[in-house]
Amino acid sequence: MIDFVRSLARNPRRQWRFGFWLCSWLLFLCVPLYGIDRDQELAELYHTAWTFKDGAPPEIYALAQTTDGFLWLGTATGLFRFDGIRFEPYKPQSGQAFPQRSVSSLFAVPDGGLWVGYRYGGVSFIKNGTVTDYGKPEGFTSHAVLAFAHDRQGTIWIAAGEDGLARLQGSRWSKIGTDWGFAGQANTIFVDRAGTVWVGTATSVAYLVEGGHQFQIAARDLLPILQSFAEAPDGTLWMAEGGYGVRPVPLPGKNNGRFGPAVLVGAPAITFDKQGSLWITTAGNGIRRVPYPERLHPPQIKGPSAWQFHNSEVEAFTQENGMTGDYVHCVLQDREGNVWFGTSGGLDQFRQSPVVSVPSSQFRIGVLCRFHRCTLLQQARWRRLTKGRFGLRVSGPKFC
Repeated sequence: MIDFVRSLARNPRRQWRFGFWLCSWLLFLCVPLYGIDRDQELAELYHTAWTFKDGAPPEIYALAQTTDGFLWLGTATGLFRFDGIRFEPYKPQSGQAFPQRSVSSLFAVPDGGLWVGYRYGGVSFIKNGTVTDYGKPEGFTSHAVLAFAHDRQGTIWIAAGEDGLARLQGSRWSKIGTDWGFAGQANTIFVDRAGTVWVGTATSVAYLVEGGHQFQIAARDLLPILQSFAEAPDGTLWMAEGGYGVRPVPLPGKNNGRFGPAVLVGAPAITFDKQGSLWITTAGNGIRRVPYPERLHPPQIKGPSAWQFHNSEVEAFTQENGMTGDYVHCVLQDREGNVWFGTSGGLDQFRQSPVVSVPSSQFRIGVLCRFHRCTLLQQARWRRLTKGRFGLRVSGPKFC
């Protein structure tokens, strides 16, 4: 062994060969890393796109991943299931037909079930191949079900636009009204890690503390409409405010309700990944990624042209860069840390790239630490090769 090390020290060419061999093995025998490295630029990530040529449906409005690993797509033409290779229109084992085709929202629950919301009112619950439908007899009207939420007591909530807010009690949906301190429309709903229920209306944010029975107003006089919430790793709640942009909810006592950091873009949906990056969809301009949201500063410009303001902390990726469409309706992070988008033209996935470019002139045993990313970035691939719905059946180039 000592002779081998001395031989390497005297021979730079052998150093390069040994380093290359060692790094190649470490790519596969690596420790797990969940999520996408915030320091790797968006353009460097591994991007995969599926369009109608690959069997993907267009106009994907909702995404969810159930406990069996399947990715579910809610589209204008029905509910689809994706196993990593094939897209298939979902047909219940019972053979029953869904009450509608156009899906507006999806929500996977911990027990393996999937909630499906429809554009013209009503929902369905799928579990173990059986479908339970809820329509007008169970308290629904014809307004779209825009979002679901699941609180820590196990209650399912829905935001149904102009039809307001409701929750499931037994086999019926009970509308939340003035006796709960809530009135008006509900465009989105979210439950944070503390168990608080947050609701976005046209111009305000309401919240219900865990165990409470009276909603309170957290922010009012916002620019319509509120479309999505997401919670940062530090507990800060962010919102997608249609008429302004993406920013933290202005909470009295925390940020004094002041306008703070923001990404000035209209966003249908937002989420934070496991590493803390903020991902943003847009209605006509691709996606945005903010690797370090905590470094954002208040915009230096306001007014109708504010959306043109360029922020160096914000990355963009559009159809020109390879997205299946610039109208991006939804975003989801799967259990392996990959980030998925549903667009007007198909399905997009971003995951950690297994390769980091390093000039060969710098490759020496003494600088193998430069390859720390390479040794850590294969967790998703390794999991797919060993277990998980996306791994057992995948051998093509899209996942390798």
